[in-house]
Amino acid sequence: MSTENDEYVDRILRFGKGKTDTQGKNDVSFTDPAGQYPRRKNHNQSSINEAARGGGGKQLSVGGSVKNIDLEVEPAAATQYGMADIRETASGHVIEFNDTPGGERIMLRHKTGAGIEVRPDGTVLVVSTKNKVEVCHGSNEVIVEGDANLTYKGNLNLNVTGDFNVNCRDYNVHARGSKTEQIDNDASTNIFGNSGNSVSGNFIQSVAGNTTNLTLGTQTLVTKGDLVVATEGSQEIVSKGPSIYTSEEQINMSSPDINIVATDIAVAGNRGTIGGGTTVHYGSSFHGNLKGTADHAITAGHLGGGAGISIFNSVGTLLVDGSGSGSGSGSITHTATANPTEGMTNSYLTVGDRGIRKVHIDIDDYLKNQLLVRNFSTEEVRSKMREQTNRDFSEFTAYQVASGVMNANYANAVPREYGRIAVTSTSQSQRGVNPLGQVSGVAKVQKFKTGERKVKWNIVPELKFKNNILGTITTNTIINHDTSMGKFIGTDDHGRFNALIMDNSAKQQIAKNYFVMSELMKTVSNSNHTPTEFENYSLKVVEGYYSPETYGIGPPGKLQAEKLTSNGILDLRRKGRALVFELHDQTGNIDLNATFDLAQAWSEVGYFDKLTLDYDSYDPFGDLNAQIIVEIPNITSFTDIRFKRDVQTLYNNNVQSNDALVEIKL
Repeated sequence: MSTENDEYVDRILRFGKGKTDTQGKNDVSFTDPAGQYPRRKNHNQSSINEAARGGGGKQLSVGGSVKNIDLEVEPAAATQYGMADIRETASGHVIEFNDTPGGERIMLRHKTGAGIEVRPDGTVLVVSTKNKVEVCHGSNEVIVEGDANLTYKGNLNLNVTGDFNVNCRDYNVHARGSKTEQIDNDASTNIFGNSGNSVSGNFIQSVAGNTTNLTLGTQTLVTKGDLVVATEGSQEIVSKGPSIYTSEEQINMSSPDINIVATDIAVAGNRGTIGGGTTVHYGSSFHGNLKGTADHAITAGHLGGGAGISIFNSVGTLLVDGSGSGSGSGSITHTATANPTEGMTNSYLTVGDRGIRKVHIDIDDYLKNQLLVRNFSTEEVRSKMREQTNRDFSEFTAYQVASGVMNANYANAVPREYGRIAVTSTSQSQRGVNPLGQVSGVAKVQKFKTGERKVKWNIVPELKFKNNILGTITTNTIINHDTSMGKFIGTDDHGRFNALIMDNSAKQQIAKNYFVMSELMKTVSNSNHTPTEFENYSLKVVEGYYSPETYGIGPPGKLQAEKLTSNGILDLRRKGRALVFELHDQTGNIDLNATFDLAQAWSEVGYFDKLTLDYDSYDPFGDLNAQIIVEIPNITSFTDIRFKRDVQTLYNNNVQSNDALVEIKL
């Protein structure tokens, strides 16, 4: 028995598939005079929608998730015939009401893959393949009974004209770059517990008004370096208890007028000078040269028959009348206190609790070294290990292993197993990116063989983006559709871009390089509304702009300045000439198989100097990680760009192939 489908296959065998699919259509009856409909895939098929017959229906273009976030989007169940009402327009819009047991859903889908779907369990899925705008002219209430995650791969601006109130349990903020706060009015912080600050660099505080620090417990000020306290006004240091001032070297006090008053005072020293000029000394007891001279002065006066020297105490009472009249209420006494001998003075300074205090702060700079070391995540260690000098720094690698962020087998050079191999020096089957011919939607899904590999390209941005690239560059600069500089700056690794002291021309050069990278990224996204085999994945830039560590790398006490090898990966990232990508599925995990497929697809697109399929087992649990590293030349012109188009495969930064993509397995 012959069927229409058998006849279709027979015509392909007799005339060829191309001729069969492009044969002219009858321009009478109910046929399409243009020959565009029915579409090729519907030739010799029932007029009932394929999805309604249990075939593969249209789905929303969800894409992939991000790391550690599972979208929990289960595959749609096969539709039972007669249980679904599906309407698809000529351009591809779909409205579906599905009553299939276990697959009940309502879907409104735009031809681009955007739309709304109510899934069997009541989950509402909203997808926008371009921009999404929400306008609410009244109040807006959002209630989420479970957890929530909000991820922006670019910049986020939040403007509130009224109050912004946050009520939560723990509040954690991690700024991978700088943090700036501006408060135009008052500010207050109430902490019912402990508070601490750690600053690896300098701390500067400026106050135009008054400053009051009230501590109801003990306050300790410890400075390893110099301490300078300067005031243009008055200074008071008041203590209810004992006050101790000691120095291991010297104390200097100077003023036009100094007053020292005490009910009991002791001034002692092994040597020195007290007095000078017209200094007046008062006291009832004198020892040393002063004692002998005073006695001699009185005696000399009497023996000579004349007046001697009168001596008064500190309040003006006459003790000894030197005039010879015999008046006076007292006499010179020679009562001795403890004689401040040299031994006693030295003992007071070195042994007594009032002696010189020995000061030793942060011996061997232990605390300082702790502050200068930044704790790395596994992602950051993976980034650092791309630099040969870092891999050779044994103290650095040992510290990361001991800290539990890198696997002890990080140096393994050979994996346990190899998988697929793609030699990219030969022509490969490739899906078309641009339409071919007049029939839209046909050529886009046909494969073709590439001929000689193209090495010169014209990749010119639209005028509005070109003007942005040639303007003032910040993380907010838009360099391509839905792509800002922030997509490449705010990655898992740390980079200080806005704070860089560089002229704007250097940032413009980085923006030119990132623009070309963004064009390569379009082959994965659905932004051009062209179905790709990666439309259910999310491409993330995990390592973008790079700047060396401020205080170096290494364990505490053994920090070394981070040196970047010229044209190494980290150096190229600093110049905007290299990016590292990960491909995440809808569960938020890296899809190893799809990553290999993407590397193979990109190897044929050709926007690169070098494409590296990078595997490693740095994860503390030994899990295999896969990334794609793309290097490009410095883009000085958007025309006649030459790409070397080299490929390589790495495992734990050890070369597995210099001319092929090799799938690694554990």
